[in-house]
Amino acid sequence: MSTITISLADSVEDETILAEYYQIEDGWVTFKTADGKLVASYPEKRITRIKADNTVPTGMTLVNVVNALQPEDLARVTAAASDRAIALGLFR
Repeated sequence: MSTITISLADSVEDETILAEYYQIEDGWVTFKTADGKLVASYPEKRITRIKADNTVPTGMTLVNVVNALQPEDLARVTAAASDRAIALGLFR
């Protein structure tokens, strides 16, 4: 498990959760355990920053996207997910 700190647009206090990974789907960011159990979920627009501690596994980040996305939207979502993974230190 990793300690993940989340900054929210509507709060001055950061929230801290324990999770293995997060995924973005249908405008929501969900944080889950290694076996896929939901830990927390926030609307994507509410989150301003996600920061994980050094215990983040160097494994894979799972991102589910809706099959109905147009190619240009899929490229935008993929780029955003890559940027977030780099920010979390999952890719070096």
